[in-house]
Amino acid sequence: MMRRRAAATAVACVSALCVAAYSQAANWRTFHANTQGFAISLPESWAAVSTFDQATLNKLSQEAGFASIASVSSTDSGVTVFASDKTAFMDAGAYRTNLTSLTAVLNDAVKSFRASKSTSDVTATTVVLPAGTAGVVTYRLGSGTGQTKANEFTFFRDGVVHVLNYAVPVARWGTYAATFKASAQTFEYEKGQDVSGLVLSARDLGKGFVRESFPAGASVIGATTLDLCNQTFPSEALRTSRLQVRFRYGKDYPVSNEVVAYASGGAAQALTEVKSAATACSATTITQIQGSSRVSFHTSSLNVAGLPAGAVAMTLHVTLLRAGKTLTQDGVAVYLVRGNVLSGIYAYASKELPLGKLTQIVVHAAERSAQKLGGVTLAA
Repeated sequence: MMRRRAAATAVACVSALCVAAYSQAANWRTFHANTQGFAISLPESWAAVSTFDQATLNKLSQEAGFASIASVSSTDSGVTVFASDKTAFMDAGAYRTNLTSLTAVLNDAVKSFRASKSTSDVTATTVVLPAGTAGVVTYRLGSGTGQTKANEFTFFRDGVVHVLNYAVPVARWGTYAATFKASAQTFEYEKGQDVSGLVLSARDLGKGFVRESFPAGASVIGATTLDLCNQTFPSEALRTSRLQVRFRYGKDYPVSNEVVAYASGGAAQALTEVKSAATACSATTITQIQGSSRVSFHTSSLNVAGLPAGAVAMTLHVTLLRAGKTLTQDGVAVYLVRGNVLSGIYAYASKELPLGKLTQIVVHAAERSAQKLGGVTLAA
């Protein structure tokens, strides 16, 4: 059962889960979760769910010992790999955390399990595996004949937690414990496509700009790409790698550039979703409540000379109402797609860079971005 995870992740060969090859162990298969940056191997006899759907979970819930697991997993939006041999069960996925060490993550997990009325016999330790040191929590879930026993292996790197959860009815623990550990030993981190050469440089924007890193800018886990006008973007689950940078101009950061690689078809889908969101946001002002603030968004299509072919460009007007005060901000956004890659350029006006001048800079930057992307198609 995965905890504390980010947005929903669909599981399919075109999105998150691809069976690539047999592992080195006989009769095992390796599954590549390419939207979550890891691979895991399981016995060939285990069936992997290619779409994490409620129907499959409902079927599992009818099997002895799995009612509790199916119930918890059905509400879990972060699962990327889900598999079962009808007797044992596993799921795996990743989430971003504010915790800063494996010890802190492990302690947090133990605290969560012990606070739950449905878990018991919670113990924790660490183990050194090929991918690095992992935290291991062992616990029991449920009660009576439906009680299960589980191992949760946790890996931590750069603010991202990967979790592997294995469970089986208590009576069969001795049969499966070695298999669970053997599977966890196959866990490995996988890098997404390298898009660093496709990101804009300071020179592409012009004199006075300095390129800097963007917080969590190199991960698709727990970091969004599309968030225009409070709309939903299913293509977020199809991202395989991203790199976002920001550009300092004086004391401000008025411009950023984000380049994202997707599984096959994902970039085109993302651009379609952007068009739809922009249309909705131009027809009416969309308002979102953020804590004690009210934020309103409105877009207008940007039609100026020099934009790359196929680009979706718009101006943005944002109004923030907080503590009785109203603040407004105007900006420009340009999205373009080549092959499996999307480049987004986002900019907000300031006294030093009023909207007219900023628009010229962004249009030129979009031209440079299109040249960098060229006809690129990264491997899905």
